[in-house]
Amino acid sequence: MSDVYNPLVKQPGDVAQKQFQARRCMNPEPATMSTTPSATAIEQRNSHFQAERPLHRVVFQPAGRQGDVPEGTSLLDAARTLGVQIESICGGKQTCGKCQVSIESGHFSRLGIESSPDHVTPESEREARYRLEKGLMPGCRQSCAALVLGDVLVTVPEESRTHKQVVRKAASQRVFEIDPAMRLCYVELPTATMEDERSDWARLADELAAR
Repeated sequence: MSDVYNPLVKQPGDVAQKQFQARRCMNPEPATMSTTPSATAIEQRNSHFQAERPLHRVVFQPAGRQGDVPEGTSLLDAARTLGVQIESICGGKQTCGKCQVSIESGHFSRLGIESSPDHVTPESEREARYRLEKGLMPGCRQSCAALVLGDVLVTVPEESRTHKQVVRKAASQRVFEIDPAMRLCYVELPTATMEDERSDWARLADELAAR
């Protein structure tokens, strides 16, 4: 019998191959698609939303820090961005009341802004409940709850500052009388003899008393 392959004769392997191909045509494998957005897509989306939000000037005193922040930014986040340290042990969850600030009202020509308490979001139900139950300083808002809607001048009271203000004064020459409680003394004790039976401590005390 010849071993020459005849394409006209169906081979067992050919039948199996054709059956496999037919099954693949009837039930094609689903195309895989990633549902997780790439980092580039997220950055583009965030930058798009950021560009749509108008900027407002926020000034913090007495630190004197100021800058433009997007509308909807909390005063606490604005302070952190500008390097103003405000107490917030609850992490901005409106539960500690440590981040209280006062929003000034009026036109400040030196800063070029018109500030008003209306330039932040109204007091929320949660903030109002905290004011009723635990109390806030008069005229103050929780900086983590107040979101920027316009230009504002914010005063951070001393109770809310992480680092207290340091008042620097000019250096001057002064005369100080130095009277330390301890002094360095060099003492040589006499050699002990049979006639002098004092202890070393007693002889040291007598030597210091003689000075």
